[in-house]
Amino acid sequence: MKGLKHYESRNSNIELLKIIAMCAIVICHVVAELPNSSYVEFDDYVFKYYVPSQSLSNVGLTIIHQLGFWGNTLFFICSSWFLINSNKTNYRKIVSILLDIEIISILFLVSYFLLSKGKMNLVLGFKMLFPHSFRLFWYLTSYVIIYMVHPVLNAVISSMPKRNHLIVSLCSCLVFIVYNYFIQWYFGSVLISWIILYFFVAYIKKYMTDFQKSRKANILCCIIGLLGIVAIPLGINFLGTTFERFSQFSLQHFDDISRWNPFHIILCFGIFNLANQREPRHVSLINYLASLSLLCFVIHSNRVVRCYIIPFIWEQLYLNGFYNNLILTSISFGTFLFIVSLAIACIYNCTIRQITDQYLTPTIYAGGGKLFNRIIEKLMMLH
Repeated sequence: MKGLKHYESRNSNIELLKIIAMCAIVICHVVAELPNSSYVEFDDYVFKYYVPSQSLSNVGLTIIHQLGFWGNTLFFICSSWFLINSNKTNYRKIVSILLDIEIISILFLVSYFLLSKGKMNLVLGFKMLFPHSFRLFWYLTSYVIIYMVHPVLNAVISSMPKRNHLIVSLCSCLVFIVYNYFIQWYFGSVLISWIILYFFVAYIKKYMTDFQKSRKANILCCIIGLLGIVAIPLGINFLGTTFERFSQFSLQHFDDISRWNPFHIILCFGIFNLANQREPRHVSLINYLASLSLLCFVIHSNRVVRCYIIPFIWEQLYLNGFYNNLILTSISFGTFLFIVSLAIACIYNCTIRQITDQYLTPTIYAGGGKLFNRIIEKLMMLH
């Protein structure tokens, strides 16, 4: 097992952002289960926070739910910033991630099935056997795809003149991110948005050094991003409570994993650049915990946790009077789940992953990873 010193070379300012982003995603998923009771027999805890209301709690919970989308964006920007300088893909890492998803999914499935004495939705159980096929971990699947092809994307980017790079980035961003967010254009997709954002990150890193170093410009980005994030649900809530024709509008009307909020992107760039301006720090513990963030995602986003454990805890919180301040309860619950998931990730990393990395990963890599590596190298030669 790698010691903490192995992680000293990474910039802890950026690694800390990854930890914060993952914590935000966990909090989002906790709030996301509040309106749902599809897989449990109780529903006292159900609270449809996305319905326009005179109570600002609904708006507050909607904004907290957006933390997940913001966290997705921040984590991706942090990762792609360093991938832009990389021309190699570690296919053993890809195999390891895919194995982690499959193993953790099956472990949770079998454990819950035995503990509940078979009281589990069989369709959901079947899907957990094939988490990649049923898009149960869409974020990691998209992350792996981008990571696999990033050398090709970098080759395309390096071949583009500055002007063409800017035109492609701006036009595609306006159409597939900004326009798609507000108009909900059906041609949008997670992967398209990620590739576009990857090109945008590359342009900022290569050509906008003054912006990267400007404290005022990035603070302004943070302010604009925050104002946009808060103003949209507030505006929908105002329309929904004031005009009957808008009463059916959901406060989450613009939230969807296939569409990236442009205000989230603006805020994330501001935060990232401000963190990157600081003197680099190398704190082994922070870097190690950040390296477990994808494992933390797999553990807390497992369907047993999302569909059974989180609703059960919400029910207990409701019955014990913790609904008086749902905003504080949601943040506390999400933070607690994040810490628990991180602890389980640490245990898994020190035990099961050591076995898979030593025996399973090399075998699978030898079977298919080398072939894909040669394909990518051929594509790079076209450049």
